[in-house]
Amino acid sequence: MFRPEQIRFEPDGQDTLAYAATVEQVSYVGDRYEVRLQSDKAAGLWLAYYPRRLSEGTEVTIYLPKHGIHRLDGD
Repeated sequence: MFRPEQIRFEPDGQDTLAYAATVEQVSYVGDRYEVRLQSDKAAGLWLAYYPRRLSEGTEVTIYLPKHGIHRLDGD
């Protein structure tokens, strides 16, 4: 689990994990776009923010700082 604002579309020098994803949906929400991403590493869509419109179907690489990823173990 991670917060959408932690997703980066360019590496920023932090200790990050990179994931390939495809843009599935884009919505304008005032000062930014909400982008829904599909990755083979997730069962559902991931939410991210982007300053410009991305086309649906665009393949991207996203970067998440390791310290921002929280794993929830379901026993």
